[in-house]
Amino acid sequence: MPAQVAFLRAINVGGRRVTMDRLRGLFEELGFSDVSTYIASGNVRFATRATGPRLESRIEAALHQQLGYVVETFVRTTPELAELLGRVPFAAAEIDAAHALLIGFLKEKPPNAVARQVALLSGRSARFQVVGRELHWLQVVRDPDPRIQKAVEQALGVPMTGRNVKTVRKVAAP
Repeated sequence: MPAQVAFLRAINVGGRRVTMDRLRGLFEELGFSDVSTYIASGNVRFATRATGPRLESRIEAALHQQLGYVVETFVRTTPELAELLGRVPFAAAEIDAAHALLIGFLKEKPPNAVARQVALLSGRSARFQVVGRELHWLQVVRDPDPRIQKAVEQALGVPMTGRNVKTVRKVAAP
């Protein structure tokens, strides 16, 4: 059974604070095994036979019940993470020259028209490509225009949570 990773949106923002010990405990209470967390931004690696949207909904419902607020959850298996890391749509030289490469996790693959609209938001400070259920965001400069993120989220029209590609590599590693 491959490991899975839950990327939790906004788990520790806006005055909310959940320790990683508590988060691990909540996942263990759900019956998951081999539970571990990585940094305090809501990355939980675990094992279970369950998969897909029902698994995400189950985690979201449990977190809502235990924490008292909605925590949107995006689950990927480690093989899915390895695949997405292997299909980054930017050249290695572009990535090396950029400030950061971020991965935005979505619940489902957006329509092609939406993916094209997001790509058109690319500019000198940031470049965007939707591949499958992920947004690849090349942050060219350290502090891009904050309106860009809002425009991308509006164009996508669905919730998303983002992680630096270094974090994704770390949680995907065996």
